[in-house]
Amino acid sequence: SVSALALRLVHPAYLQLPDATSTVGDVQVPAGTRIEVVATFSRMVRQAELIVHGGTGEGVRSALTLEADGRSGRGSFDAVADGSWSILLTAPDGLTTADPPRWTLVATADRSPSITVTFPPRDKDVTRFARWPLRFTARDDHGLAGVRLRWQIIPAGADPEAVSGEAASQEVALSATGPAIQGEVPFDLAPLNLEAGARVVWWLEARDARSPEPGVASSLRGTFTILDPREMRERMAREKAELLNTLKTIRDRQNDAKAGVDGVRKSIDGR
Repeated sequence: SVSALALRLVHPAYLQLPDATSTVGDVQVPAGTRIEVVATFSRMVRQAELIVHGGTGEGVRSALTLEADGRSGRGSFDAVADGSWSILLTAPDGLTTADPPRWTLVATADRSPSITVTFPPRDKDVTRFARWPLRFTARDDHGLAGVRLRWQIIPAGADPEAVSGEAASQEVALSATGPAIQGEVPFDLAPLNLEAGARVVWWLEARDARSPEPGVASSLRGTFTILDPREMRERMAREKAELLNTLKTIRDRQNDAKAGVDGVRKSIDGR
């Protein structure tokens, strides 16, 4: 039987975590961790097989390399999915372990990142000279590798479904790292030389450092609709006039209410 275990847990390089050790067979590690096993046996054996069980099948077998005295052996396997693992021993007389112990294997999958735009809160009508700050919050269980601004231009009068081609992109400079970050990237529309009526559909992408393929998440998409500067000025003037009119209405109602209260007080004082 196996009398002692010495495990070395070599985490995936992209996690930038130090190796760990354990003398317990039950392990919980990030998926992709290489588990290096050194097993000591209670007596000399002729053969030792490491078996990784990932379901209802017989498992994947690999031979342990035995020391010259046959009292210990070493091997390794990758933790790619939840399951269990065991070591099957064969004695010099050919007898095998009747029911070798199974140790639990938990391979924690790397979750994809997430990213949420916190400003602006909705689509905007802007001029082609606009420069908007895009603020966001991004998260990842092992830390983010980067954030990218992406956008696609829909010409005036064009059907969005008919627009093709690769979306443009700009890498975002991150001022912090970690599992959760907040950031801001200015989106300057002036260099795009947009015409009135065009739309710019934009979004943010966050990616982690997972290898070989990074996990990528996209925010909800926003749209900047380009207005002629004169049209924008006229709209702003209308909105300002409407706001002033609303404020005047509120003040008039407040004055009417105050006058009513003053009248009631005078009536009471005159009794």
